[in-house]
Amino acid sequence: NQLVYRSFNLECFDTVNLWVEPIDAGADFAACPQQPFFMIPAGNPPGGSWSGMGVTDPVTGMYDPAIGGGASYIDTLTYTVSGCIDNKILYVLQTTIDSDTIRFCAYSPRVRLNYDNTGVLPPGGVWSGPGIVFQFNDFFFEPDSAGPGTHTIYYEANTCVDSMVMVVIPAVSFQSVLALCKRSDPLNLIATPPGGVWAHFQGNGFSDPYNGTFDPAVAGEGDHLILYFTLPDSCVGLTYITVDSIVTVSMSGLEPFYCYKDTSIEIFVTPPGGIYTGDGVIDSFFNPALAGPGNHPLTYSVGSGACGVSTTRNVLVGDSIEVTSNFTDSAICYGDFTTLSINAKGGTGSNFDFIWDNGLPDGQFQTVSPTFTTVYTATISDGCSEPVQISINVEVHSQIMVSIDSLNIKRCYGEQGYARLNMFPHADYSYEWGSTSSQNEPYIIAPVSSSYPVTVTNEATGCAIVEFIELPGYERIRAFFVPNPNEAGCITLQDPVFQFIDLSEGGDYGFWEFGDETVADYQWGISPEHEFTDTGTYTVRLYLENEGRCSDSYSTQVCVRQKPVIFAPASFTPNHDGINDLFKITAFGLTYFEMYIFNRWGEMVFQTTNVNESWNGYYKDEIVPTGGYPYVIYYKGKNSGDKKQVHKGMVIVLR
Repeated sequence: NQLVYRSFNLECFDTVNLWVEPIDAGADFAACPQQPFFMIPAGNPPGGSWSGMGVTDPVTGMYDPAIGGGASYIDTLTYTVSGCIDNKILYVLQTTIDSDTIRFCAYSPRVRLNYDNTGVLPPGGVWSGPGIVFQFNDFFFEPDSAGPGTHTIYYEANTCVDSMVMVVIPAVSFQSVLALCKRSDPLNLIATPPGGVWAHFQGNGFSDPYNGTFDPAVAGEGDHLILYFTLPDSCVGLTYITVDSIVTVSMSGLEPFYCYKDTSIEIFVTPPGGIYTGDGVIDSFFNPALAGPGNHPLTYSVGSGACGVSTTRNVLVGDSIEVTSNFTDSAICYGDFTTLSINAKGGTGSNFDFIWDNGLPDGQFQTVSPTFTTVYTATISDGCSEPVQISINVEVHSQIMVSIDSLNIKRCYGEQGYARLNMFPHADYSYEWGSTSSQNEPYIIAPVSSSYPVTVTNEATGCAIVEFIELPGYERIRAFFVPNPNEAGCITLQDPVFQFIDLSEGGDYGFWEFGDETVADYQWGISPEHEFTDTGTYTVRLYLENEGRCSDSYSTQVCVRQKPVIFAPASFTPNHDGINDLFKITAFGLTYFEMYIFNRWGEMVFQTTNVNESWNGYYKDEIVPTGGYPYVIYYKGKNSGDKKQVHKGMVIVLR
């Protein structure tokens, strides 16, 4: 701000500048009574001093929150600088939880951890511990997530921490009860956790609800809903107890005879829910094969003790099918044949079917030609008894395995390579290398990057294999490119950029030499552009290598020429003021020049063959009138040959 002082006559005055600077102590904030000394956030502008109950150093703003003896309080902090002051409020708040313990049933819904439910102060802190969930911008305790047990959870606000205990009562579980009827004795029911009280929904079956003594005779027949309440939390668990009536048992659905077969025959009984005993019985099904040949008594019982009743049926199971093979194990080579045969007896005694795996047709006899050791399985059946399987092992001589030793050197395309065969299993072998060599040796020396067939024969078994031996080598490397443009082989200095179209193959890295002492790294698939800065003929070379240091290069010549360029002004003012008084042509790359200027009537007002000569606007010793004057220029460049080129235009004379 500028203040002006003037004399009474207003003729004399003076000024003074007054600066009024802002002051800001900062935003109100909170702290914990137990936290260590801390620095008050700096005020603005810096360099001031602080005052307040807990300020221990006015200059640095050091503050002791324990000044209140651990209790909560509010302190007004004053910031002073250059005679200006500003205040902010510090809330020193103790973090407390009024609730010590909350108890939950396992099925209780989650509870919001707010002041109404826990008495927590101050708000805005963070809860942590088992079962804590943050959702909808608030914290909850979920009994189901925490699980049964005693859980300590913590609340932190302003670096102060308090805790409380969440007790989740385990879900009620019941010990199973055996079948009961009205004649059963009273029994004590057992539940976990113990110590609760029992109740019979809409009944009076409990003679002692605290010990869980249940009397079936008092409860009566039927399904009874039993409730169990834990103490002191009254968490409830539910279960059912059934009191059965004394029933009449029947069993049907069984024939007196069955073939020996792995099948399930359903047994029909009344009432359901009883116990089956006897060979071959699983649940309510009878399996003849599981029972085995012979006579089998089958019993169905319902209830036990005073409530138990039963009935029995006798079932006869026939003999099983027996099979033998006439095949004698032997070893064969690839392509050999052998015959398999099977005999069968037992079962119904006749009309046997023979079904084979491995894609063989049906029949008692089979001719096979496996190429490796194979297990052939036949299934024999008579249409009634359980089918029987027999497996026949046809062994094939061990497969001839080949491993290849080489110099582990990957050579350049066209060089000689070496490989040696190692045979397994160990035996005497002969080697035939096709048309590449007549030698009977387990090795080959030949050009790389090719595959060579070899027939290896086991002299002991006569078994043979054909392998193709790969002599490792790098792919052919070829450097090649074409310049673009390439019509005439030359470009002009006005557009001195060549693109070199990369048509190379097999190169991993290399470099370009552009003939002007410029070198660039090679990148596969990238056709580089290069700008030449001078005229001339340049040899461009591409050098390539692959990862094996195999190399190739290619070079070609390109040329850059100067294109004739003519610049003519659009107007000039021949008024002798020293500014734009002349019409002057500026040209580059010319070997021949002639210019003619005409007036509107076709008279030639100026001519010259010197490109450096200018027209001063005079014709016949007088300055020409204002207006347009057409001109024509004939010129040749270095590469124009004998043909003259024409440039036409019009210059405006201004006065």
